[in-house]
Amino acid sequence: MADRRLVAILLTERLGDILASEPVAREARRRWPNALIVWFCNGRFEPVVRCFPAVDEVFPVVCLTEIILLQRSLSNWTIIDL
Repeated sequence: MADRRLVAILLTERLGDILASEPVAREARRRWPNALIVWFCNGRFEPVVRCFPAVDEVFPVVCLTEIILLQRSLSNWTIIDL
């Protein structure tokens, strides 16, 4: 796991934007085939994002403050902030 790239996709709200951004996850998978790709989204959209084949994990968040704090703690991750 130490050699595995960690990729965080941050898009929490608006179902249409999340659906339209699914190709971002596919591109991340194409660039980094062995990466762990985690999509951070509002919990109500978790079931939708879990259907994206390029996403390994979904991390539900409640509010924007949570995303800001997460960004600070993900310093060794590749962050895609949509």
